[in-house]
Parts: sequence; structure tokens; C-alpha cells
Amino acid sequence: MRRDRFFVPANYAGESLDWQDSKLSHQLKNVLRLSYEKKIYLFNNKNQEATVKILEIKKDNIKFKILSVQNLEESINTTTLYISLLKKDKFELVVQKATEVGVMKIVPLVTTRTVKQGSKIERWKEIAKEASEQSGRLVIPKISEPVLFKEAVLIAKKDNDLNIIFDVGGDKLQKIPDKVGIFVGPEGGFEDTEKDLANEAGFSRVGLGNFVLRAETAAIVGTFLIAGGWSMNFY
Repeated sequence: MRRDRFFVPANYAGESLDWQDSKLSHQLKNVLRLSYEKKIYLFNNKNQEATVKILEIKKDNIKFKILSVQNLEESINTTTLYISLLKKDKFELVVQKATEVGVMKIVPLVTTRTVKQGSKIERWKEIAKEASEQSGRLVIPKISEPVLFKEAVLIAKKDNDLNIIFDVGGDKLQKIPDKVGIFVGPEGGFEDTEKDLANEAGFSRVGLGNFVLRAETAAIVGTFLIAGGWSMNFY
């Protein structure tokens, strides 16, 4: 059963809500062709989800009737994915799927082996928003501008309780703290100097099984396992 759900960063107090958003108006009326009195769901990035009905749709304004509001919380770890910039379609796939499985922040990395890419941050934010709407997330992950690997290591060391580099042959991870940073390299992996820098910063080298995974696969699988608080027993 389809569950129509949209990001509307508003205060859900009261019996109705007037919201100005021409893009959402067009989507509801002309793309999805939702009828008046149609029950849909809104979330506001503040752990609230509202069940509403559409009362009126104008060109740049929608009026909703608020039926109920739930205060909820995502029972997941605070996981930041530091992922090397990949080819356009692969990086967009990572943004979408990592959002669906619970990432809280995505930091694009510029590594020695990174193929230079222009920053598409607004496009990535839109993908994350749509993935949050579809998957039932209560928050939309933050996406930063690309940073150099060595800078990301310093930031991650300060911000997280544990930082992980996924690498073939890495150790098992048995305990997952609340704030975790995941580092995934480009095609070809991190260079030895980058691994040494991470090792000096106290990063853990963790494996994702016995097979060699593509960067986008490692990013998605790793985020799913860490953010969901799963028992990390890969073998």
C-alpha cells in the first residue's frame, strides 16, 4: 500500500496548516493528482509526523487539515558516512540508499585516487529529502561540501566515538557506540599514506566479509549495519 509522505518543515500545532510551496503544489496536483480529502503524511525534521488531509491546492499554496500529530524518534546510531566522490550515478545511489538505511550525515571526500567531480550538493540534498519521504525517516541527513581526506580525519576524530575504515581483511567489530564515522574510499581504495593517517588517528580497520565490494556497495551495506545497531559478526 502506497503511503504518500512529504517533507514540510512547519509547526504542526493547530487544526489546519497553510503552506507555501509551489513545487509541492505542482507535485500533489499535477504529478500525483491527489484528490481533496486525501489522507497523506508530513514530517518536519523535528521528530514529528502529522497525518493530514488536503483541503485546497493552489499554484503556490496548500491548505491541510491536521488530523493527528505523533512525536517519534529514530532508534538508530548517529552515523556519519565519509564517502569518496564517485561517478555521478554511483554517488547519487549512495546518497539515496544510505539515507534509507539510517545515515545522519554524509561527507563527500576528496582522496588521492578520487576522480575529480563538481559539487552537486543541492542535487544530493534533494535526493536525500525524497529518500527520507519515501522510507519513513523522521529526519533528512545533512550533506556537507566535499572535504580533503586529511581534514575529514581530524574532524571525525573530534566528532565521533568511533571511526571505521572498511577494508578487506579488516577485523570484526563487536560493539557499536552512539556516534560512528564510516570511511569508504574511491575505486581502488585508500592509498597506504591515507590508511596510515587514519591509523595514527585511532581509526579501526573493519572488514565487511571475505569478498571485495564496490565502493558504493560498501557504503550502503556498512551504513545499514552500523546505523541499525546490528551485531557486527560478518563471518
